[in-house]
Order: sequence, then structure tokens, then C-alpha cells
Amino acid sequence: MKNIIPSIFVLLTVATAGFTQEIKDMDSRVTSATVFTNRAMVVREAAVNLSAGLQQLSFSGLTPDFLDESVRVSGAGSTDVKIVDVKVETEYTAHFRQLETKLLQQELDSLEFEMQALTDQLAVLTTKKEFIGSLKAESPKEINREILTGKPSVQDWQSMLIFFDNNLGDIYKAIRGIGPKQIKLGNEIRAVKEKLADKRQSSGRRYKNIIVSVEAQYAGRLNLQASYIVQNASWYPIYDARVDSDLKKMQLIYYGMVRQNTGEDWNNVNVILSTASPMTSRSVPELEPRFVDIFRPEAQRAVPRTEINLDELGPPAPGEERLQVSVMKSSSVAADQAASYATALVRTSQLAAVFDIPTHNDIPGDNDAHKVTIAIQPFDTQFEYTTIPKALDKVFLTGKTVNTAEFPLLPGEVNVFVDNDFFNKSTLNTIVPTDTFRLALGVDDAINVERKLVNKFTESTGLLGGKAKVTYEYEIIITNNKKSQEVVTVLDQLPISRNEKIKVQLLAPEEKAVKPDLYNRLKWTLRLQPGAKVTLPLKYQVEYPSGEKITGME
Repeated sequence: MKNIIPSIFVLLTVATAGFTQEIKDMDSRVTSATVFTNRAMVVREAAVNLSAGLQQLSFSGLTPDFLDESVRVSGAGSTDVKIVDVKVETEYTAHFRQLETKLLQQELDSLEFEMQALTDQLAVLTTKKEFIGSLKAESPKEINREILTGKPSVQDWQSMLIFFDNNLGDIYKAIRGIGPKQIKLGNEIRAVKEKLADKRQSSGRRYKNIIVSVEAQYAGRLNLQASYIVQNASWYPIYDARVDSDLKKMQLIYYGMVRQNTGEDWNNVNVILSTASPMTSRSVPELEPRFVDIFRPEAQRAVPRTEINLDELGPPAPGEERLQVSVMKSSSVAADQAASYATALVRTSQLAAVFDIPTHNDIPGDNDAHKVTIAIQPFDTQFEYTTIPKALDKVFLTGKTVNTAEFPLLPGEVNVFVDNDFFNKSTLNTIVPTDTFRLALGVDDAINVERKLVNKFTESTGLLGGKAKVTYEYEIIITNNKKSQEVVTVLDQLPISRNEKIKVQLLAPEEKAVKPDLYNRLKWTLRLQPGAKVTLPLKYQVEYPSGEKITGME
């Protein structure tokens, strides 16, 4: 390969005058797709033999949903080639409709021929059955006549009866086999007829063609690539978190769920996933004045608004970062990578991360989610146990982890497996590299917790203008049934007074032991040995004016 043709970036609405050559349709296929969070950049490749001189080549019958201004063309060949012009044509072609109709008609003719063959076969079998049946009906009369003459032997008549039975049995068996085949063919014929009727009633399908005008110095081979942006494509992450409770390690399997409904199937393509959101904005927006005024129903004034139509933002500027993703590679390079990589090749920049999936995948345009593996990332995990027995008498296990990967973890659902058993469903928020995150792993029944009311009593002082006091006394009992020492955080709370006449006082434990925060939340941090059992006291008092009805009491 020599004389690499540089990518050209031209407006696609201007055609070069003077071309009268016949447009040559190329047999192209999608080789790669870079999927963003809200669209995709598709790369098509075609190989063509060129003659010397000017000629026009066409990527034909493409989806009508790509953005014309996003088209880029590049290539490489064995001859000196110059790309003169690139344009996009929209075609409401009867040609494609007629071709589809012709293929359906051929399929219908073939099915109806099969049906006629079965009908003929059934008629032949029926004739045979009737003939043998007539012979069988006449045979008793013949037997009676010949018995008197003594001509046939008993063996002769037994052979004749066996002949009747065997032949009729085979005929009935063949007839029974034809019935299901006719039913199946009838269903297929009806389905094809319905498709054919739809095609004949339709007004024609809309396609786009990318017309590339080239000038070759001499005959040779040209490999041409066209890329374009399509909407109706996206991806989102999901994860499998596999936790080893003995080693305190977690393996996070990062998947991408890719869906597309772009109007064309992506078969055996190199899939590239990007965290970027291209074409969502071209510059920093401006703030319009915001006015406040007295509300006057009889004369409301409209507030100025700024409307942004993303589809009218126009093509990206040359060199703009939002579309600079390296996807133009030959099939041979992708195949070599696929043989040596098990997970995605990750490329990061200041604005986005790009995951180049090494294997080739089929992503049909059915708008269903299709899974591809991005990365398998091991993490050291610190286990943390937390319980809020006032809300639920369970102890929750959390894995505290630092993102040591070179790429961000995007928001997504996590399937949690602990020691190879499915344990929980959790979620991740955006976790950038070096950031610390906590993953809820589920409930650990090996640590028990119980919160029980030990005592509650009320006392009053004075008859008029006196005070009432309610004292609550609880015990929180934590038992570690695990074979290892564990640290457990216990959370509880005191009521918060919203009235200066209501006083809340913590009686046990001492405030310095639990350090109530602004919302009167209490926190114990326990280091429990194997088999250890700890009882935490919680006692507080609420004082309020006698005769008043208090809300928020337990």
C-alpha cells in the first residue's frame, strides 16, 4: 500500500460540475462503530478497482438517519489517487423497493411450487389408496369363487392380504406426513404474501448515498473509508462485583450495554465505547438577564428564554476535540489485536475515556441491549459493617475501595457476588480514578443485632404550668458470630426539638462517647472479637409543658 490519501473535510452540498461518468456502486460494510452516550460514529469500508482518470464511486443504500455534515472520507490505494469531491444524496428509490419485491416474489413462487408438489404427491397417493382399496373390496368375491374350484392355496391368499396391508400402511403413512408440511408451507406463504402486499402498497423507502469523486493517475486498487454520525445509538455500563471475603479483594467486571436503532445492522464490527457526549454544545453558554417582579395576573410579562436546538449547531470545527477519536484502522490490525487482548484497550484524555473492544461483535439495529466486556479490574477492598437497628435489625456489609484503574467508573447497576454466591444488587455513581467509593454488598447474617425497649416512664411536676418528662431506655445488643474480628458501626438518633419549650437530654451513654451531630445522630464504633457480644445502653429524656400534645415521640 502506498500514497496514503489524507482525510478531506468538505461541505457536502456542492457537487463538482462537469462529471458525466457513471456512478459505480461499491460493496461496502460497517467495520467499526464508536458509540457515545447519545449517538455513534460509524465507519464503512469498501475496496474497488479503479481505472485511470476521473470516476465516481458510491456508498449506496445507507441509512437515511446519519448527519450529512458529519461525513468524512479517507482511503489508501496502490495508485496515485486524489479525492476531488464528496457529496450526500437522498434517494426515494423504487429500485430498492422493486428489488425487495422481486426477491419476495421469487420466495413466494418457490414456496407455492413446493405446495403444488405436495398436492400432486397427495393426489398420487390417494389414487394408489383407492386402487388398492378397490382390489381389496373385490378379493372376497374372488376368494369365494376360487375356493369352489380349489385353484388357490391358503398361502397364496395370505400373501395377497399381506400385500394389501403393507402397501396401504405405507400409503397412509405418507399421507399423514404430507399434512404437517402443507400446514407449515401455508403459514410461510401467508407471511410472504403479507410482506409482499406491504411492499407493493408502500411509497418507497428512503436511502442515502455517499458519492465520492476520485481521480486516479493509473489503474489500481483503492480501499476507501467513509465515516458518519448516526443518532439512535447509545451505551450504558453495568457491573459484576465478585468479592472474596477471605482475601478482602474485589474483582469488578465492567460491561457495556450497547443498543442501536440506526436503520442498519452492525455485523462483525469493532466496537469502541466513549464516555464523551459529542455535539451537545459547542461553546460556553451565556446567562440571560433574570427578572423578578410583583405577580400581576392581569398583565403577566414573558420572561426571556434561550432555546438551544442541538440539531442546528452545525458541523464541528476542524480539530475540535469532541470528534477526534481514532477509529480509522484496517481489518488486519483489528484482527491482530483481537488475538492478544481479553479486555478493552483504554485511551483517556482530559475530556473522555475511550474503550476499544478487542473482539468483533454483532450489534443488530433492533434497539435491544447487547453486552460487550470492557474491563476486568481487581481492587483491594476494606470491609465495613454498619447497622441502624432502629430502622432494621440487620447488619449491612460495605466494601470500601479506591479506584486504582486509569479510567472512570460510570453510573450503573452492580450485581454483587460474595464468594461466588449472588448476594445483592447495588449501584455505582461516577467514580473517577483515585477516588474512594463504597459498594453496598448486602446483609451479613453472621453478625446479629437487636434493639429493645427496656423501660419507658412518664413523670409530671406541678399542676399548673408544670413540666412533664418522658424517659426512654433501650439496649442495643450486637453479637459477632464470625470467626474473625470485625469492626461494626452502630447508628441511632435522638429526637430533635423544634420548640424551645421542649428539651431533649441524653442520659446514657455520655455525649463524648457517641458525639451527637447537628441532627442528633449517634455513632458507636465497635471492634468485636470472634464470638463477642456487646450491649450498648441508650437512655434519653424528653421534657415539655404539662398538658401539651407532643408529636414525634416514639
